[in-house]
Parts: sequence; structure tokens; C-alpha cells
Amino acid sequence: MSSMSAPTPAQAVSPAAVLPWHQRLLPLLPLGGVAWLAMVLADHPAISRYGLSALTLAMCAGMVAANTLPKHWLQPLAPGMQLARHHLLRLGVALYGLRLTFASIAALGLPGIVVPLAMLLGTLLFGTWIGTTVFGLSRREAILVSSGSAICGAAAAIAVSSVVRTDDKQTAVAVATVVLFGTVGMLLYPYLFELVTASWHWNVSDRMFGIFTGATLHEVAQVIAAGKMIGDTTADAAVVAKMVRVLALGPVLLVMALWPNKDAKAQSGGPRCVAC
Repeated sequence: MSSMSAPTPAQAVSPAAVLPWHQRLLPLLPLGGVAWLAMVLADHPAISRYGLSALTLAMCAGMVAANTLPKHWLQPLAPGMQLARHHLLRLGVALYGLRLTFASIAALGLPGIVVPLAMLLGTLLFGTWIGTTVFGLSRREAILVSSGSAICGAAAAIAVSSVVRTDDKQTAVAVATVVLFGTVGMLLYPYLFELVTASWHWNVSDRMFGIFTGATLHEVAQVIAAGKMIGDTTADAAVVAKMVRVLALGPVLLVMALWPNKDAKAQSGGPRCVAC
């Protein structure tokens, strides 16, 4: 009977999570080499004239490697990638935030708060509606994809999945959709800025486009990469606007969990969340 017992929490943790620190740090060496190479290439005149930052080049290199290299080549790097994704990325975003002062936040003014929140609400409502009526998604799937696009990308989609109770396949599709379109937007936004300012001669400042970038792109890393390709002013404004959306994740999850679904309540005789 002991062999049939359920695994303990320690046994249920993934192998990468229980490796010693030195075994998790060693795979960071080749990843660090890629990051260093991206920084060198970003400073090269042949590449810098296109506005491609080191972060953009590194992300593109990762996408190419993940889809072209054999799996057994990438598997030894998994512990390092997990460490970089869970700890170093958050640390990098926090350190980047040290560059932002209260003066830069105040400089955005009311648009820096209203625009991201309006985009968040509009994306949630319109995305859910068009997903269920046009694309034939279930309500849960539409809410999941819309939440990831509206708030903070894959992290929001995963968080919302626990509230709307989607399965692993639905969550994976939502995360893939958000990452794909967010990455495309990250690469296209600098060219969009050139188009509206240089070709169409619209009066769009770096700060205004930064607010637009932070209010519409999905992941924090994508926002920083797109903003840096335009300039520091755009990147700073984009990060502040993005943080407004990130801070809205908690209230959105709370509303989804507590909002009653009248149809489900009438059928089951008890309250359920609106997303279920």
C-alpha cells in the first residue's frame, strides 16, 4: 500500500526546481554568451541603424533556437532558462524601474493612467464579445485570451485560468496566442512610429507613443524592447503605462471571482463567477 501512496510535495516539484544552485547557474553561461553577443551586435553600425536593441536580438535568437535546434541540445539549458525566467527577468525589470523617478511618472499625467486602464477594459469587453460571437470560442477561452492581451501577457492568462477553470490545453493556446501577437507587435511598433511620424507627419511625441506602447503590448519585456528601439523617453513612458495595467491584475481577478453569473445561478441554484 505504501507504493501506491500519493507523492509528497517534495516529490511533485519539477527536477529543475530541486537542482543545486551551481547546477542551475552553470547553464546560464551559454545563455549569458548569447546575451553578450546580442549586446555587441546591437552596437554594430550595420544593425544599430535599424533600431534593433540587444533585448530584441536576444529574443529573436531564442525563438530561432527553440524552433530549429534539436531538443537534446536545448534540454541541458532548461535549468538556467528557468532561473533566468523566474528570477533574473524580474530582477532586471525591478532594476530598470530604478531609473524611473516620481517626476517621470508625474510627467505622464492623467493620460498615462486613463489610457492604459481604458485599453484594458476595452480589450476585455470587446475581446470576449468578438471571441464568442465571431471566432466561436467558448466564454472561458475568450476571457482567457482577452485577459492575457489586456493585462500583462502570459502571466495574466495563467492567473485568470485558475479563476475561469480552463484546462491545460485551453491555457496553452491562450498563452501561445498572447506571446505570438505580442512578439509581432514588439517588432512592428518601432516601424509604426517611423510611419506615423516620418511618412504621415502626425504630431506624435516619443512620450505619447510610449504610453500607447505600454497600453497595448502584452509582456513587460516586449514593452521595454519596443520602447528601447525608439528611445529612452519612449521606453520610460511605456514602462510606467505598462505598470498601470500590471497593477490592475489583482482587482480584475477579484472581480472575476466574485461577479455572479445570473444564468449559471438560475440553473444550479447557487452563485458562480461570471467567467465560469
